[in-house]
Amino acid sequence: MALALLKLGGAVITDKRASPPKARLDVLQRLAQEIHDHWDGSPLIIVHGAGCFGHIPAKQYDLTAAQWHEKKRLGTVIIREYMHELNGLVVHSLVQAKLPAMAFQPGAAAAMDQKKLQHFNLDILQHWLHHGIIPVLYGDVAVDASTGIDILSGDQIIAYLANALKPELVILGTDVDGVFDCDPKQHANARMIAKITSHNLHEVLQGLGGSQYVDVTGGMAQKVQELMGIAQTGVPIQIINATVPDRLGLSLGRENVVGTWIQSC
Repeated sequence: MALALLKLGGAVITDKRASPPKARLDVLQRLAQEIHDHWDGSPLIIVHGAGCFGHIPAKQYDLTAAQWHEKKRLGTVIIREYMHELNGLVVHSLVQAKLPAMAFQPGAAAAMDQKKLQHFNLDILQHWLHHGIIPVLYGDVAVDASTGIDILSGDQIIAYLANALKPELVILGTDVDGVFDCDPKQHANARMIAKITSHNLHEVLQGLGGSQYVDVTGGMAQKVQELMGIAQTGVPIQIINATVPDRLGLSLGRENVVGTWIQSC
């Protein structure tokens, strides 16, 4: 059976401006039920973003600095605790919806260098998949040969898994309908881009800025660049608005929904 990768964006499942961090429990419950209702039992990996649980403390402790510094030590511990809390809430919602979901800590399986994920131990992950478990991964902190410790984003994890495991489909649930030519939250005339390929990638990137929230992973422009690397291997990717009820579930069920497709051509 074909594998699907599903990303739940931090802006969807958390209040990205909240400090102390706050999860959107009602959204988590709804998304869990949608997944339950539309999942056909095929292998599924879920990756969720950090939102306010990761981005705010990562900025506060300068976790993305190019060199090691002492603040990273405390920042790592704090982010690890916050992400453990958020992941627990995500997994709990999935289990309550009667899904066989289980937490999987990315930082314990990852090795980075120069801020890029270089190696991820897939053996155990694939073993869980083989036995019908849905591993639930998340943006995390990880060791980095160049910077000491750095941020391992959910998008980097998705890209690595997609390149290694060649899923049938990658779905990214965000808080907007897809990729726009400018920020739709700030420009009423923003136009959604139905399809991004290597032919219009440069033009698309010119119109994209960073997130309007604190985002240490580069915002939408960085996401699109990461995803195009996946698409060039032949894996189709769709970015959809997971804040709209049923849209994520229908996409998982291979139904046609509003969104942006990223494809090689």
